[in-house]
Amino acid sequence: MVVQPDTTPLRFSLSRSGPFWALAVSTVDLGVDIEERREVDVHGIGEFALSVAEREFLAGLAESDRQAAFFRCWTRKEAVVKASGHGLSANLRTVEVMTSTAPWALVDHAPAIAPDGWAVGDLPVFPGLCMALAYRARHGDAPEAVERVVVFDEHGGGWPHPPADWPRSALLG
Repeated sequence: MVVQPDTTPLRFSLSRSGPFWALAVSTVDLGVDIEERREVDVHGIGEFALSVAEREFLAGLAESDRQAAFFRCWTRKEAVVKASGHGLSANLRTVEVMTSTAPWALVDHAPAIAPDGWAVGDLPVFPGLCMALAYRARHGDAPEAVERVVVFDEHGGGWPHPPADWPRSALLG
């Protein structure tokens, strides 16, 4: 159990997929999601979880690219609904997070989910995994407010993410 005193400005988000865990810590509202890629029915899941524009974007990709793109989209959606506090009870078709190959997007079209808007994007991670980070993008909230993202494996090994030699601007817009 994590107990957070009422006076701390820290926020955190935790995600798990298989043996991998991701933890993000910030002073702004945020969400992180990590997923192991596997074969899924993109069309079937897309009918209830993707917007029309997202389904059209995925349909326009080569079959060989569709699975990876779906998981990029899915991790972004989960990161946004975690950050907003709505979780998977949200109507995922109204949370549009990916209609191009751009690594980051602003999500501000669904007032019921994101009245102040969210920035969401992909974080580079190990092969076979997808990871996304979302944070509240109000005026004045710089991406650098996201202090740290760490990926762990089931044996407790932790890798700071991003590594120290990666420029923050390349990851956080």
